[in-house]
Amino acid sequence: MKRFLFCFVVFALFVPNYLIAAEPIRLGILHDASGGASDYSRYNLMNAGLAVDEINAAGGILGRQVEVLKEDDGNDPNVSPLRTRTLVKRGAVGLLLASGSASVLQARIVAEEERVPAFATTLHDKVSQPPHQTYTFQTNNSATQQLNALVSGIKSKVKQIAIFTDTSPTGAGLAGLYKKALENAGVEVIATEAVDVGATDATAQVARLRDKWKVKAVLISGQAPQEQALFVRTVLDMGWKVPLFQDVTAVSPSYRKLLGPKALEQLYYLEPIHPDNELAQKWIRKFREKYPNEPVLTTMGNVWNAVYLFKRAVEMVKGTDGPALRDAVEKICGMRSHYGSPTSTVCCTKENHLCADPNGIFIAQFKDGKSVPALK
Repeated sequence: MKRFLFCFVVFALFVPNYLIAAEPIRLGILHDASGGASDYSRYNLMNAGLAVDEINAAGGILGRQVEVLKEDDGNDPNVSPLRTRTLVKRGAVGLLLASGSASVLQARIVAEEERVPAFATTLHDKVSQPPHQTYTFQTNNSATQQLNALVSGIKSKVKQIAIFTDTSPTGAGLAGLYKKALENAGVEVIATEAVDVGATDATAQVARLRDKWKVKAVLISGQAPQEQALFVRTVLDMGWKVPLFQDVTAVSPSYRKLLGPKALEQLYYLEPIHPDNELAQKWIRKFREKYPNEPVLTTMGNVWNAVYLFKRAVEMVKGTDGPALRDAVEKICGMRSHYGSPTSTVCCTKENHLCADPNGIFIAQFKDGKSVPALK
């Protein structure tokens, strides 16, 4: 018995801790299963699970498997801090904040208080800006990055444009934001037309843009996909051959279902997945194999980047200490991105926690059943 105890003590002294401890490394995911962000949040969950499965199949991190913990906040900013703290209490040493923007802005406060690195998949600009951002890293292209990419693409194609939106506060706000950005870039906005939320007819608005304003291109924005799809379908039904520009709404499977493939062909839109990005095509294949009946939401490449940033940080510090992981993430620059062009990379610094490559999004068109770059 004494010899056994002696041998055990010697083993414990000389074998690395991560080989002795089979306890998994836990990644906590804050998501929305029932609220306003649930449509895309479930894709966040599915893709995070696939990324973790890939890592575990390759041996895990430091020889330990990664375990996913989940908490649903219902996209409620009042609930998200409680659910985030629950994830930490359950043992999460890293967080994926995959709910809606308002919830993520509250959840990051807990990440900072608990000193646990968090990776946010939302596009809200404030997520990676002070205050309370010191432990949160943004892996999705921010709203400003997307706006700049869209305006740049429009400017390369036309000198004049009109805006179509809806009458909601969000729709009016977006229209004003786009108008200012376009005019600052030297593109003249000659008209703005809007429909009420829930409208089922946009014939009058389309006719005015075509016949009164004689516009050469239209930027589509608004609060919800239904009104935007209504406009595109109306343009198609009226036989108006006019270039239409749109943001990443156009890559949403639910939006594409509302449009139909024929209407898609008239759009120029923001797309985050380049056909020549091998990492992007790899995760898309994995998604289709695991979920053959689910459409692919291409914006989910940023979820894969988040999981692999966490993996890289743990490997760099050879442990899971929160402040050390945060410091490690701030040194990761040049990691290949799971979305964007083939040369897109992920870059996090102490000064800038927006890790998304501005070139991770580009103007695309829908041809032969797939998105292809529209601008060379």
